[in-house]
Amino acid sequence: MEPDIKPATMKLLDLSTCHITKKDNDLLTSYADRWKVAGPCPTPPLTVHSYDYGYFIPVPDITHWREDGMRQFVDDGASVALSCLINRCIGEGFALLRFDRDGTEVDDLPRFEW
Repeated sequence: MEPDIKPATMKLLDLSTCHITKKDNDLLTSYADRWKVAGPCPTPPLTVHSYDYGYFIPVPDITHWREDGMRQFVDDGASVALSCLINRCIGEGFALLRFDRDGTEVDDLPRFEW
């Protein structure tokens, strides 16, 4: 008998990397690199998976984010724009945030050239 597999759906926000600063890009790259390291290392406040043209970021749980994550994120150098965007994703129920060089450009979000 085959298992009953039910598909799941989730909300994904797909954005252009023009909506993050160069410093945010460097920070997200460093977070992604930390997840690839074997052995003990400081755990970043966000899980970040990088690929050639951007990042996939699972949106954090609101409790963890509000208690410790956001403070560490800002202390690590995240821009106000990116911090606000993560908060917006949490508030609007997104499960995944994707930044891609060919992602969607949104008129009401800040844009950065780098």
